[in-house]
Amino acid sequence: MPLLLGCIADDFTGATDLANTLVKGGMTAVQVIGVPTGPLPEADAIIIALKSRTAPVGEAVAQSLAACDALLAAGAKQIFWKYCSTFDSTDQGNIGPVADALLKRLGSGFALACPAFPTNGRTIYLGHLFVGNALLNESGMENHPLTPMTDANLVRVLGRQTDGAVGLVPFNTVGPWACPRISVALACCRRAAMRPACRPCRAWRRWWRGLVHARHSGKSASRGIMCRCWNWMRSPRRMRRH
Repeated sequence: MPLLLGCIADDFTGATDLANTLVKGGMTAVQVIGVPTGPLPEADAIIIALKSRTAPVGEAVAQSLAACDALLAAGAKQIFWKYCSTFDSTDQGNIGPVADALLKRLGSGFALACPAFPTNGRTIYLGHLFVGNALLNESGMENHPLTPMTDANLVRVLGRQTDGAVGLVPFNTVGPWACPRISVALACCRRAAMRPACRPCRAWRRWWRGLVHARHSGKSASRGIMCRCWNWMRSPRRMRRH
């Protein structure tokens, strides 16, 4: 059985939440405590639970890279970095430094960050994290003894932790025809060297004019983009069939 998803979680409870979510979505999942030293079991997804959320930065990075290497050695098709849905961290990390290290190890250079977990009341609007109906910094998390969250703007929070720039795909980009719109927005962010705000660029305007023309002419617009996005976002059940 191919390992479709290799997951690295920064604590045990978060790893359990992720395993539960994946199983409910139709995947087989196995949770492993700590960096494995032997062969991993067969499953659609393996979740390695670390205790790195509040560890020293160097230790958190080392553990996460060791977990990543173990998952890659097991043939993982994708790597997923699971951190807390309230983004528990400080200006020193550990979310940003671990993400930077994983990107470098995987040779990716670009990643999506989205800690939303609506089941538990964690939602994001225009880059701001809400806990229930309250902003993160007004939810009680601002009083956390280890990782006080005094800023709800995750673009700023993550930007203080990472060597790279942090961009935003705003809420109004996600709607009808969401897959191609998100794809183009991400391309804009990359071309603009990941400025904090992703403004419409020439490529976006060309795509939108093509979409309007296709609607009036009855053609299928941006079919290739949507197909690729669907392959990225397909459900766990669909992933198992492929």
